[in-house]
Amino acid sequence: LTLWVNTVNAAGQDVNDIIREHVERHQMSGRMVLAGANIAGLDIFWKLYENNDYAPLWQKQEQIDELIDMVGRAEEEGLLPHDYHHEVLLSLRNSKSREAADIAEFDMLLTDSLMRYVYHRYFGKANPADLDSDWNLGRRMDRDPLELIVGTMAAADMRQHIVETFDWGPYYQQMKALLADYRERAAREGGGYPALPSGQTLRKGIHDPRVALLRKRLQASNHLAATGTDDPEYFDAELERAVIKFQTDTEIDVDGAVGAGTLAALNVSLQSRIDQIRVNMERARWILRDTRGVDDMVVVNIADFKTMLVRDGEKIWETRSQVGRTYRKSPIFTANMKYAQFNPSWTVPPGILRRDILPKLKADAQGYLAEKNMKLVDSATGKETDPSTIDWAAATPRNFRYQVVQRPGPDNALGRVKFIFPNPHYVFLHDTNHREHFDDKVRTFSSGCIR
Repeated sequence: LTLWVNTVNAAGQDVNDIIREHVERHQMSGRMVLAGANIAGLDIFWKLYENNDYAPLWQKQEQIDELIDMVGRAEEEGLLPHDYHHEVLLSLRNSKSREAADIAEFDMLLTDSLMRYVYHRYFGKANPADLDSDWNLGRRMDRDPLELIVGTMAAADMRQHIVETFDWGPYYQQMKALLADYRERAAREGGGYPALPSGQTLRKGIHDPRVALLRKRLQASNHLAATGTDDPEYFDAELERAVIKFQTDTEIDVDGAVGAGTLAALNVSLQSRIDQIRVNMERARWILRDTRGVDDMVVVNIADFKTMLVRDGEKIWETRSQVGRTYRKSPIFTANMKYAQFNPSWTVPPGILRRDILPKLKADAQGYLAEKNMKLVDSATGKETDPSTIDWAAATPRNFRYQVVQRPGPDNALGRVKFIFPNPHYVFLHDTNHREHFDDKVRTFSSGCIR
């Protein structure tokens, strides 16, 4: 491949000239399409070739093969080989064309493939800010991006270099192993598990043709040993234990019976599970990059209604949590914990004040404030205000200039302690006076804070 540099086309252009023309047009238009594939509009791409006098960057066949093989296995990371021109690169490599234009095109596609792959492994494929403006998971790079690409290209083992550079820790590796397991299951099961039709609840002692299908389903996911039985349509104690194991693993109500909820969980397709893992690997790439070197943290798993404490990189404590209601979801963000306060007062956040509290004040300010042990505070002066002096009929969310503060006490909405990490969402961790909700399976009860 070192001979490629000296190849010329019919117009007398060598590879360097063709690469230069492509780069300059790219700089002017911001768009380049090679072999039907879009090239990323990043100045790093231009600098790589400018710094190399527009000569091809990929001179070693083993390096080319390593890159094509690496992006071809992108599914192991929950990514798609197509995004890195894998099929096109395979075709160009196998064509063995000696035309200068083909050599230049192949080289630039290889470069763009690596850039895209490194970028996605570092930041993730999607930008979280484009999905939800409340997600403050930024794309801050802690090293020079040009050096990152050059260093990867120069590595003796490109794949190992990327593994070491983008080591997102044990959580990511566990998801990667789980993805491999589910992909292997999908291949083994021909793409999916046998589906169970709806019907009466299946439980121990029942005899039903659907029980035989249930056995096959639980055997396919390794929850039930693939051993013979005298009557496969009979729901015996062994099958009940398998159902309990499935319910425990799936974290749904454990009762050993197959009702509507367990049936729905059993019928989730393997591809849906694979997609869930891929989505969570993507989210891990957004988050775990910023936790490298952070040994102590509090992590809230909103979807699982749990909060955990991590010290020295190890989870040492976990507790059930209540999170935001479906229509007032807890936002996803990171912040630095600043302090804890015992026996706190609660200043009602503006959104809750506007949506929930103000209509109740307009109906009966004196009674509501007394019942909830609350007071009105003038936002301008900080002084407590007598509610009888306010024209409640004229009060609107736009002109209401008071804060509502609940005094400390056993019935305070924050309970006995709050943990503050300043953020624009008015969200923090706190105790609650509604402890009865911790026994619920689905704990969506707050207005966004974490109880």
